[in-house]
Amino acid sequence: MGRVVNVAYKLTADAGASGEATLYTVDDARVFTIKNVKVNWPNGQAFKLELAFFRGTQQIIPYRGSFSGDNGWLNVECDAVLQSGERLRLAYTNTDTVNPQSCLIVVTGELE
Repeated sequence: MGRVVNVAYKLTADAGASGEATLYTVDDARVFTIKNVKVNWPNGQAFKLELAFFRGTQQIIPYRGSFSGDNGWLNVECDAVLQSGERLRLAYTNTDTVNPQSCLIVVTGELE
């Protein structure tokens, strides 16, 4: 069993913005297995901030589509494996053209 790694990221997306962020890059000669992804949306988000997670160019969480929410936690179990040098990327879109939107992301995995 490897070491448990938690990665926290607070995203704030400007009104109408889309973009990407690298959440984690796997160290050389290591393997990172994502076990859990949690997202917390504050009250009032109204499902306007959409998220998807990628390994390189391949979308892995969710398999298709995107997550969004309002006033609560999303908790997703998974077993996605990232090899040495691969990046866990977040793609986001704020569909609210007037207000910025934010969320907290916590990724838990095992580094071997």
